[in-house]
Amino acid sequence: MFVKIMMSLIVCLLGATVFATGGDALPARFADTNLYDVVTFDGGFDLGMTQKRPHTNSALRGTNVVCLSTVPCREYPRAWVLCDVSDDPKLDPFFVLRLQRYVSGPNDAYLGRSYDAVADAFVDLKGKTGRQLVEVSLRTGEIADIVRTDKRGDYVQIGKELKKRGLDRYLDLELLGRTYTERNGFGDPRFDVDPVYKSGVWVHAVALEKPSAELEPEWIEPGNVFHNDEKPETRMLVDVKRPADHRLAWTVTDDEGNVVSRHERKIAATEKVTVDLAQKEPGWYGLLWELFDGDRRLLTHTASFAILGKDTRKAGQGEAPYGCGSGLYGAHYKLDPRTQQETAGKLMLKLGMRRTPGIDTFLNMDQKVKDKYKLA
Repeated sequence: MFVKIMMSLIVCLLGATVFATGGDALPARFADTNLYDVVTFDGGFDLGMTQKRPHTNSALRGTNVVCLSTVPCREYPRAWVLCDVSDDPKLDPFFVLRLQRYVSGPNDAYLGRSYDAVADAFVDLKGKTGRQLVEVSLRTGEIADIVRTDKRGDYVQIGKELKKRGLDRYLDLELLGRTYTERNGFGDPRFDVDPVYKSGVWVHAVALEKPSAELEPEWIEPGNVFHNDEKPETRMLVDVKRPADHRLAWTVTDDEGNVVSRHERKIAATEKVTVDLAQKEPGWYGLLWELFDGDRRLLTHTASFAILGKDTRKAGQGEAPYGCGSGLYGAHYKLDPRTQQETAGKLMLKLGMRRTPGIDTFLNMDQKVKDKYKLA
C-alpha cells in the first residue's frame, strides 16, 4: 500500500519545454525560448501533497521527492510561478522552489547532498488568494560549483530522459510546501516539509529566466586561506551569455558583518576578474559577490577568506598536540588524489595541524606530501 501511495505522489522528470495552454497559460512573453525555460504541470499540482514527502537526512532522488522536474543546467536568476492560492484558512499560503542536482544512493554509501548544496527560495503568499503570477528571486549563484563544474548526479538513472531532451547536464527543480528552518543535533531536516503545515498552493507552470551571464568562483589558494608571503587574492569568472549592462560587485565584511570595502566593475564580455583581498589586519572576512544587469541584481555568491599573517610556529612533524582526522570521501566528493592531498596538506599546515590520524585510510597520502606539510 505504501508503494502505491508513493507512486501516486511522485511526479518525476517532467519536460521543461512544453508551454502551458488555455486557462493555465503563462503570459505570452514566456514563450520566448531564447529567454526562458518553462516547466508545466498538466492540470496543475497540489503542493499540499508534499506534506506526505518522506523524510530523509540527505538529498536523494526516488521516493524522497514528490514534485520534481529536470531542467537545463544554468544559473537561473529568477522564476515566475503561475499558481492558485486557496482561501481556506487551514491551508498554508507558502511554497519553496528548490534547485540542485540530486545524487541518489543508500545512506551507508554516504551519497546525496548536504543542505549547503541546495538553493531554496521561500515564497510567502499570505494575504493573497486565487490566480497569481509570482516573481521569485533564485539563489542559484550559491550553488555555482554544482552548475558550473560538478558532474555528479543521477545521470545513469535518468540517462534516457536526458538523451531524449538533448541535455548533457541538468538541474533538479523541486516544489515543496513549507520546510523546516533549522537543523538539529542529529541531522538536518531542512530538506523536508514540516508536516505541521499543508500548503494551499496549486502550481500550473514555472518559467525560469535564462541567465545573461553566470558566475564561477575560482580560488588561488585553497579555501582562500593565506599566510606568510602569499598574496591574498581570488578570482571570479563572469561567463557572459548575451549582451547586457553587466556589473560585478564585491563587498568585504569583517567577522561582525560590518562593511570593510565595496568595489565594482563593468563587464562587457566573458572575463576572469582577479581581486586583491589584502586587509589592514589579519582575520576572517566575508566576501559577497553580486552580478547586476543595470540596477537589477541577477546573481549572488557568498564566500569568505582568512588572512593568517606570518606563521612563526616551531612545532615539527608530529610534535604539536594538534591533529585532524579527514573524512574527504563519499559525500564529500574528493578531488583527484594528487590535488586532494596537496589541498588537505596545505590547509592543515596553515591550521597548525601536525598529526593526521586516519588520513591514510581516506586519502592514502604519500609520505613525501606528509613530509612537505609536516604531517605525521
